[in-house]
Amino acid sequence: MGTTYVHSKITVNEDAFRIQTANLTKSSFEKNREHFFFSENEEVRSSLVQLFERDWKGEPLSSDQFHPNLVVCPINCRTVVEHLLSGAEQSIIIQTQYIFDEALLHLLRQKSEEVDLNIIVADTVDNQGLIHYFGPSVARKLTSKYNHTKMILVDGKYLLLGSMNLSDNSLDNNREI
Repeated sequence: MGTTYVHSKITVNEDAFRIQTANLTKSSFEKNREHFFFSENEEVRSSLVQLFERDWKGEPLSSDQFHPNLVVCPINCRTVVEHLLSGAEQSIIIQTQYIFDEALLHLLRQKSEEVDLNIIVADTVDNQGLIHYFGPSVARKLTSKYNHTKMILVDGKYLLLGSMNLSDNSLDNNREI
């Protein structure tokens, strides 16, 4: 597939699909903060099936071969995430395990001067630098559960939810949906 790692988390059946942040593990369902997106949109479902079949066969993919509402790493992932964040006019809400991508951190720092920015990350030592970078009024740790979500909401109307962590490896190397 030309990817470092397959990290996508999707389930497709005859008439619906689910995209999720959760791994299929006991801790994901009992201890973690996770999000699930369920839809019966036939066009997107069909596109996910075609994407899986191409990956299964090892055939290359380009962004014109899947539904425009799908974000597929490493094909269009970075471009879509950066465009979504850059286009924010009022607010950006991020709930994610961590942010380990310098370009996204820089972009978010710029946007924090223009829009209301709120970031929730996992309660790990690695995220202490992020809290310090943005300050506790913008970024904080989720302490009640392990935060494993990967969600961006822009201006209260554009939602990106999927398997990708906000790291250069996830955006640029992994198969993520």
